[in-house]
Amino acid sequence: MAHRTADDSWHLDRKVPVAIILAVLTQTAMFGWYASKLDSRISALERLQERNVVTDRRQYDRINDFDRIVAETNARLAKMEGILQQMSKQLESLDRKIERKQDK
Repeated sequence: MAHRTADDSWHLDRKVPVAIILAVLTQTAMFGWYASKLDSRISALERLQERNVVTDRRQYDRINDFDRIVAETNARLAKMEGILQQMSKQLESLDRKIERKQDK
């Protein structure tokens, strides 16, 4: 194993331009800002999705309620239609009886 000397360790030389150092620092800061912004956008979208899930559940429940109400209404209408047909037949029968009595 070779021992490291002070000359083998990493060091910053004056030959590295300040512009490169500033560019690297700026890129690092911008990446941190971008990651932070991205995280906040993702959090906002997750909250929005959670609200949409709740809204979707409510709408699904309401649709089921409306479907049930429509089915009940259709059943009632069918029953009323049957009753009206019976009443119509009875009225026709009464009309015929009245006509026969008037003809006599």
